[in-house]
Amino acid sequence: KIYYCNQWGLCSIHLETGEHTVLHPCRPWHGFSSHDDSMFVFDAMVRDRHKNWYRGCAASVHFYNKKTDREVRIVTRMPEYCEPGDYFPYHLDPHPRFTENEKYIVFTTSERGHPDLAVAPVAPLVEMTEKE
Repeated sequence: KIYYCNQWGLCSIHLETGEHTVLHPCRPWHGFSSHDDSMFVFDAMVRDRHKNWYRGCAASVHFYNKKTDREVRIVTRMPEYCEPGDYFPYHLDPHPRFTENEKYIVFTTSERGHPDLAVAPVAPLVEMTEKE
């Protein structure tokens, strides 16, 4: 399978059959799966102040547990880097992904006012998405 993001959500295509599947309906920018495809992490635009994407707009980071079909936000709202139409030289979308051992999720952030690397442990996210 190959995974991709589009206007319908986190999706996959089966390479042998050509079957497309929407795994989780959302509006992601970038999505990544765990080795066994049971967990996904993705980033998305926060559509509170501005409705259209622009380089430097506010972003959120999400964890999705496919086994329970539950999602939790890791970051609710990273601030805008600039206003629409302003020149912004960096591509600071969070681009979240699992570490090789899948114990952590890493992504870029600007929470402290400059580009930085953030690390979130996976175990509490799994726990949150497995609770009733």
